[in-house]
Amino acid sequence: MAQAFVDYMATQGVILTIQQHERSDVWLSDASQEARVRAELEQFLANPADPRYLAASWQSGQTNSGLHYRRFPFLETLKAGAGPVTMSIMVACILVFILMSVVGDQPVMLMLAWPYDDSLKFEAWRYFTHALMHFSFISYPL
Repeated sequence: MAQAFVDYMATQGVILTIQQHERSDVWLSDASQEARVRAELEQFLANPADPRYLAASWQSGQTNSGLHYRRFPFLETLKAGAGPVTMSIMVACILVFILMSVVGDQPVMLMLAWPYDDSLKFEAWRYFTHALMHFSFISYPL
């Protein structure tokens, strides 16, 4: 959030710097602009998600703030945020993709596709398993 405020103030012609210690501190180099910065800071703290603050980082074009964002490992994030239904569907999609890669697309599509014939209308899995098939360039030879 501090970077968003610093970037916004840069678009307003006010230069602030971030010094990172145990926490991030924002410093103003020109004390004559303190009242203006404090007023803007109050507005920012009241609504930090305002589009003008979010757009300021793009406008300022600065990437040298010194802030380092924590990385989130994909699998740990997935385990923490996905429920059992999401995980089950994801595993099913991966298994279908592997099956399509091993035995070929056509047999799997015939087995899982929407009921294309009246004789298949009672095969209940066909009404949802077609959603598990995901095609990509990886599965097709170039």
